Amino acid sequence: MINRISFKKIKIQLDWDKILKLWLPISIALLLILSVECAVQVIKRPGFWEKTTWLLHDPYRGELFDRLITFEKLKAVQEARPEIISVGDSSGFFSIRPNIVNHYLRGLKYFSLSTGANQAFAGYKGIAEFALSNNPSIKYVVLNMYPSLLPSRQVFRKADLAPILYENLVGLRSWLTPPSASLSPYAKNLFFYRSKYDPEGSLSAHKVYLELHHTIKQSLGWAPEHDVRFDRVLQKTPFYQDIETKAENMWGVFDRSAIIDTLNDFAKMCRQRHVRLFVMFNPMPWHAIANDENLKTAEIELTKFQNMNPDVIFLTQQLVVPWDPAKFGMYNHVSRDSVHESSGRMGRALEKAIYTP
Repeated sequence: MINRISFKKIKIQLDWDKILKLWLPISIALLLILSVECAVQVIKRPGFWEKTTWLLHDPYRGELFDRLITFEKLKAVQEARPEIISVGDSSGFFSIRPNIVNHYLRGLKYFSLSTGANQAFAGYKGIAEFALSNNPSIKYVVLNMYPSLLPSRQVFRKADLAPILYENLVGLRSWLTPPSASLSPYAKNLFFYRSKYDPEGSLSAHKVYLELHHTIKQSLGWAPEHDVRFDRVLQKTPFYQDIETKAENMWGVFDRSAIIDTLNDFAKMCRQRHVRLFVMFNPMPWHAIANDENLKTAEIELTKFQNMNPDVIFLTQQLVVPWDPAKFGMYNHVSRDSVHESSGRMGRALEKAIYTP
């Protein structure tokens, strides 16, 4: 009996020694990491924009311009304190000038957070959620889109920045990012570009970025297009397939509409935050419109969505509104010479929706 007890004690002692040998270095490492993080927080006191890693997430991707535009806009919107924001692709970024829109809004302020299709649609939602979390003045959100860039699997696949943007702005990663992440731009610039990072300097030499960076307080998120003029005779803009077939979707049980699923999710987010959702489609060059089955399907699914969500207001009654191609710089960007027309169109639609519902 005594031998058995002694054997158990020896075994427990041996197991405890293994545990100590295993966990002691882990505990020391965790304590060291915690000490470093605390030291960085106390000494550097980084805020959200210093800690977030999405800005320089992957230097090998050609998306730095998209990220910088979002970075500049989300910083500026907090100071602007608007009642209305828009999110969406670059057709809204270049084609809608807030200073013109604001002439129609009877004292309300509109700020453009529209960026690019590389952030669709999770990115648009992340931008809207972040702005709403930090700007209690916002009462209306405009989801402003180019008609052929409606939600679809093809758009989602190309929008590789969207999940990165969402997670780092409002997802779990936004809460878990440690203080030491504020040092990553210094390390990445040194490693990838062989240069020192200057937090006060311009983060890009791109002409559009520099123009926005220096004028954003006055322009409220707009920059004029700088496009090489597109083919105004032959180019077509196809609409992507919306409905997944039973063989294409995950469960193979029913057909799903990317348009309805995505817009329902957006509408739900706006309701939860007690803001009104507007949907706006920008015009298209008449010769670029591909009048195919995908366009007809999109119109049907949008009608279904509207019937399911009567509180969502469509600022345009038609999905496709043809305009003279001469008014466009690129097929989806209204030229700087005609931006007063596209901006006035948005301003009048907002005025009617807000004051004469």
